[in-house]
Amino acid sequence: MSVRVLKVFALLILFSLEIFSGEKPAWITTKKHPRYPERLYILGVGAAKKTKNKIEDIQKANSDAFADIAKQIRATVVSKSVVEQLEVITGKKAESVERASANLQVTSEITITGLKIVEVYFDDDDDIYYSLAVLERETAGADLRDKLKQYFNLYQKNFELGKKNIAEGNFYQALLNFSEAYKNAPLYNDLLPLYRFITRPLEEISGEWRLSDAILISDIKSFVQDVFSKLKVEKISGEEQDVLFNQPLNPLVLKVTYGDGAFPVSGFKFKFYFKNGRGKINETAVSDKSGIVKCEIFSLEPYQENFYTITATMDLSEFKIKSSLGYGEYDDWNDFLDRNEKVVTYTLRKKTLTLEDKLREAVLSLSSKVPDKTARIMVARIYYRDKLPGPISPYIKQKLEMAIETHTSFALVGEEEIKNVAVKIYQAGYSTAGVGTPESFANLSGAKVVIVGSYWDSADEVELNLKAIDAGSRIVLSTSNVKIPKNLLPNIPLAPENYNSKIDDEILQTESKGDELQVEVWVDRPDGVYYEGDEIKIFVRANRDCYINLVYYDAEGNAILVFPHKGNWEHKIEGNKIYKVPGDFVIKPPFGREILKVFASDKPFPIPKGKTEAGLIVLDSILDYMSNTRSIGLKAGRYAENSIALTTLPKNKQ
Repeated sequence: MSVRVLKVFALLILFSLEIFSGEKPAWITTKKHPRYPERLYILGVGAAKKTKNKIEDIQKANSDAFADIAKQIRATVVSKSVVEQLEVITGKKAESVERASANLQVTSEITITGLKIVEVYFDDDDDIYYSLAVLERETAGADLRDKLKQYFNLYQKNFELGKKNIAEGNFYQALLNFSEAYKNAPLYNDLLPLYRFITRPLEEISGEWRLSDAILISDIKSFVQDVFSKLKVEKISGEEQDVLFNQPLNPLVLKVTYGDGAFPVSGFKFKFYFKNGRGKINETAVSDKSGIVKCEIFSLEPYQENFYTITATMDLSEFKIKSSLGYGEYDDWNDFLDRNEKVVTYTLRKKTLTLEDKLREAVLSLSSKVPDKTARIMVARIYYRDKLPGPISPYIKQKLEMAIETHTSFALVGEEEIKNVAVKIYQAGYSTAGVGTPESFANLSGAKVVIVGSYWDSADEVELNLKAIDAGSRIVLSTSNVKIPKNLLPNIPLAPENYNSKIDDEILQTESKGDELQVEVWVDRPDGVYYEGDEIKIFVRANRDCYINLVYYDAEGNAILVFPHKGNWEHKIEGNKIYKVPGDFVIKPPFGREILKVFASDKPFPIPKGKTEAGLIVLDSILDYMSNTRSIGLKAGRYAENSIALTTLPKNKQ
């Protein structure tokens, strides 16, 4: 067992006492004195070498004598008592002081009297002062006996009150009683060995000095454990309800009972917290007279998983005891309470039933980590399998924009502002890389944040992945993922009807690029979706002077060389200059996936083989053309390719 601090405060009594000299008294070596028999006193001897300051020398000898008594106490009761350190604290001593007495401070509440200096001897031969201190057993024992009886009576009283309150159904008050009973047990048990050390000879003379044995702490814990085993916490309602975001839900209700459930338990505090998910709830609640505890759910925040878990824990902290002796004498009780805290968990599962619910979930999740909640934002594009826009892309984009307007504070960039971006890009004339990217469109439209997404289909659902990107730094601010059952989507194809993953991936993804030359192609709409009658504006840019060919793969599978024209084979461009491809490119049937692909080389390309229609060359073979062009370009040393996929739709599908 750890031990408590024991302090000796010197209370000096000034009166005349001769300092003996001459023949050395026997008590210096025997620690015995005929006037102070061991059955009535505990003796201590102290010594101090003579210096120039007589007062300090005597002071030191007195202190050493007090400390000798304290050492005897420690040596005898160290394994059982609360003694950790014994300090002799003395005050100022007048020059005439030759005798002192002191109080033994056991705790802030207990003071033992009867400790005093009774003789001082000066050894002329060795120049040493000796002091004899005594602790009167009867005086000291009486103080300790009174305090021990107080501790025992408080323990017994509260233990009996606790049992009485259990019988009457006052369980909260009962635990307070048991806690107070336990509080006095270590105080009694820790002080008892010290008392018995001091009063053992007195017990042989009179029975009034005999006290009860140590209190069995296990008795309290055993009784309280039986109480806890009969306390029940059960969920009543709140778990089976639809999850709604940013709206209040029905409260979580539980009930606390005792025994077979016939006795409701009031007054017990519960703590509520999210184990999974986020939201706003009242974090504490207390059981009422019916044993009912309610946790109000004010709102739930978006969360990636499809369920939320809220844990309710019985809070027994008010029955815990703070250490009064400083060595953790109540740790066992406090740990015992922790082990008996009742815990229940509520699981709230998302039961969104509409597409709007799903997209709201995605938007709220995405926006939760965007720092500026009022930023201007642009939904740039939604790609099928991260490759190209699909027929359903405009529909998803529109629904996302509606969710942003309805459920966030962001300001959406309008369609007209996006259309004006293409004009700004062309008017810029010269630019660095990435001018046709979604981030560039957002920047030029005044948006601080741009949203891009992709969707992937499986047998029964579509998985939509979204990113919110800072338009200036191009850093991804947040992502969200939502799985949408296909039965929530309209009957619109996910991919263009003419999409062929093998051929299209060959055109889009197997691009040959050199280390130095870079080329870009983009159009005037970042989402890449055009409707019948729309005109496409096409732009190209390379990072250095080079020759380019621009091929348009239409919905029918034709490969058309749209730049340069056969009649004017000037196909060299300047580095870092933005070019708008000449010609009016108006959307006409057939509709579907269409690809623009630019080839660049620092050496000119020959006119490819194919038939001429309206000054444009329809290539004989797509794959042969790509093979020949790459061969010519790569031999030149500097060569690059770049592609962009579009989706064209009839007006009635808009």
